[in-house]
Amino acid sequence: MKKHILITLVTLLMLFVTMLAPTAFAQESRRRGENKVMSREQFEKRKMDYVVKQAELTKEEAKQFLPLLKRMNEKRRKYHEKIRDMVEGEREGKLKTDDDYLKMILEMSKCMEGEKSVEVQYLDSFLQVIHAKKYYKYKQAEFRFLNHMMRERGRHHRGGSREDDKERHMHHDPKDMKGPHDPCDF
Repeated sequence: MKKHILITLVTLLMLFVTMLAPTAFAQESRRRGENKVMSREQFEKRKMDYVVKQAELTKEEAKQFLPLLKRMNEKRRKYHEKIRDMVEGEREGKLKTDDDYLKMILEMSKCMEGEKSVEVQYLDSFLQVIHAKKYYKYKQAEFRFLNHMMRERGRHHRGGSREDDKERHMHHDPKDMKGPHDPCDF
């Protein structure tokens, strides 16, 4: 049971990265002097442009892959929204007892399983359009993009710089610290 809860919490952290990334992107845009807030659609387009490039999709592959991806993400979004609502309820102090928290964690776990189920349902369709290696590259690129956006958000809140982050995260893989020419820089 404890292992299941730990896996659930780790997965929940990844889900938060996905949910908060558009906000992080908007904050990064403001930091750079761009006063307009990035819409979800603009954020998704930027993310898709990045992952298409990193996964080395051809124009034909992207033309077939992106509509599938968009449909899958729309189905997954309902699970994200449920989890976001639960987290907001916790922030508002609606959870009073340990049982309340346990119910929330179990419900979040169900949502994450539902989200993963949607992804598995689409996997065959994705693999009919692109090779497994390119799908893997897409998943890596999506993670890097979202991780980058969350680091930018954290840096914005801390008031630090990229160099501060490098020193703070020296135990990370050096490939993740690409410096000022990070392909995620916009």
